[in-house]
Amino acid sequence: MFAFLTYLAQSALCLAALYLLYKVTMSRETLHRLNRVLLLGSILLSALLPLCRVKIVKEFDPAPAVTAVEVNDVVVAEVAELGIDYIALLKDFAVMLFVVGVAFMLVRLVVGIYSVLRLIHSGRMSVIAEDVTLTVVSELSSPFSWFGHIVASEKDMQEYRPMILSHELAHIRLRHSWDVLLVDVALCLWWFNPAMWLFRRELQSLHEYQADDAVLSEGIDAKTYQLLLIKRAVGSRLHSVANCLNHSNLKKTNHYDV
Repeated sequence: MFAFLTYLAQSALCLAALYLLYKVTMSRETLHRLNRVLLLGSILLSALLPLCRVKIVKEFDPAPAVTAVEVNDVVVAEVAELGIDYIALLKDFAVMLFVVGVAFMLVRLVVGIYSVLRLIHSGRMSVIAEDVTLTVVSELSSPFSWFGHIVASEKDMQEYRPMILSHELAHIRLRHSWDVLLVDVALCLWWFNPAMWLFRRELQSLHEYQADDAVLSEGIDAKTYQLLLIKRAVGSRLHSVANCLNHSNLKKTNHYDV
């Protein structure tokens, strides 16, 4: 088990290096499709790199023979019984901590999916497109989509229906929920890696920019849409497993030409 933890630690270091490389070279670019491939590819690459082994053969002179020394077996046994293997204790503690973290993240993921499914089936449902359903609930801080489902409040549907549906349909069409689910599953193993959390945040922001571009390409007024984003920027982010219409970072919204 500790060998598996060593592999995960090596993979975490690889992902941290790839994240730094991405931030330096591509984070300011607006090539959203390419950046999405790079982010997902970096996670996969970081999982594969530690499995690669480079064998280096080095010539050296054989060491001089060492004369064997006989040791009393009884003395060796007594020393082994008196000593405490602190390295083994640390390994066991690391394994136990890892298992607890994995269990917590799995429960967190299951609870998140359950809460989304409960919301999807808690309101008035209707089919608005092929394999896409809309659920309208009485109150919801921010609209969201999850695979083929969109959930929004009555008030949002009355005031911003075209923009919200365009935004969430873009998430569904681009299959963003698969990206989020993939990263959430990876987080169950690499929960201890800050780079994985940062990759998740970058990926979700990228999803929002892609959906924004899809909305604006349909001719929706940019100023009205940006006001909607500002209102939703202070909303709750309870549905972490879903794609919420909620920008945590609006600094790139100046490309909307408002």
